[in-house]
Amino acid sequence: MPLHLAFVTSARSDFGLLLPLIRAAESDPRFAVTVLITGMHLPGSTSLAEIETAGLSSPLVMVPAAPADDSSVQVAMAMGTAVSGFARALDRLRPDLLVVLGDRFDMMPAVIAALPLTVPVAHISGGELTEGVIDDSIRHAVTKLSHLHFPAMPEYARRLERLGEEPWRIHVTGEPGLDVIPSHPYRPRDAVFAELDLDPARPLTIFTLHPESMDPAGSAALIARVLAAAERVDSQIVLTHPNSDPGSAAITAAITGFAASRPHCRLVPSLGRVRYLDVLNQADCMVGNSSSGLIEAASFRLPVVNIGERQRGRVAPANVLHAAAETDAVAAAWTKALSPEFRAGLADLSNPYGDGHAVERILAVLGGIDLGPRLITKRFNDGA
Repeated sequence: MPLHLAFVTSARSDFGLLLPLIRAAESDPRFAVTVLITGMHLPGSTSLAEIETAGLSSPLVMVPAAPADDSSVQVAMAMGTAVSGFARALDRLRPDLLVVLGDRFDMMPAVIAALPLTVPVAHISGGELTEGVIDDSIRHAVTKLSHLHFPAMPEYARRLERLGEEPWRIHVTGEPGLDVIPSHPYRPRDAVFAELDLDPARPLTIFTLHPESMDPAGSAALIARVLAAAERVDSQIVLTHPNSDPGSAAITAAITGFAASRPHCRLVPSLGRVRYLDVLNQADCMVGNSSSGLIEAASFRLPVVNIGERQRGRVAPANVLHAAAETDAVAAAWTKALSPEFRAGLADLSNPYGDGHAVERILAVLGGIDLGPRLITKRFNDGA
């Protein structure tokens, strides 16, 4: 009998990172695959359409869990609804392993539901830090509810041990979403810019700013300061929507108005994984506070301006410039990121988050796992 893997995706970001692993598992006779869809993948959304058109052969199972709005109380209520939904889905499917990635709040209900059902959890991207958002606490909580860990680098593996995880459960693999970057069929610059109706002769910035969930009420002031910095920079800008975290509505409203009034700006709610990689390959810099700026951008030697506290604590490659969430600081870092001198200094940069072989490492572990009592019975590693 093949090992039944149930993958959980809750947002455009984790689906893009999981997709190479899902596809490889589908083509491997050792595994049967189900994809559980929740969170931001709303009916009619770009991200759900991307899943539906990705060519996956596995069953897709919806677990509705979207907040009614971007308030903190609605997020908490949606998490409760999702626990019930995942309990029903997991009880019906009874997968051998639940596979989750990252730290979003809408991932937490899946692992909570798995606990009393004794479905073991494999967690990708644990051990990282993002001290400016609630995701940091969620990630560590998911670690304690998981039975196998696939961190990106040794530093993160050591942190998992300090959290009390037994060393045999921890396998350093890199990030699976990086595996497809070397082989992606990139389109030429003229084609990418023509699709966006922008000028290929001018610089391009890709911009994604998420709320700092420790201070969702401050989102309107945050985006106002950052867009004031954008006015000082000579660059075309592609702006994408933030995640549906508390405080996201203010950011979405501000960037919608900003893009509508400026001919050199384009608002694209979600680029989709294929087009996102094309834009990363052709962009001159990335600005915002997305984890993609720290994890994926280095593979393109792309300059990044990381704003504020959201990613504080995460390992940042040399392409990342940190800026306080103030207009002057963002404008200065943005200008530096666009300079030819800074880009030239990244010519020898390698990405510490992976070498392109994460998928094969993860599947090698999953393919040889013993599903017996040792896996499901967690013991605290006091020797860490």
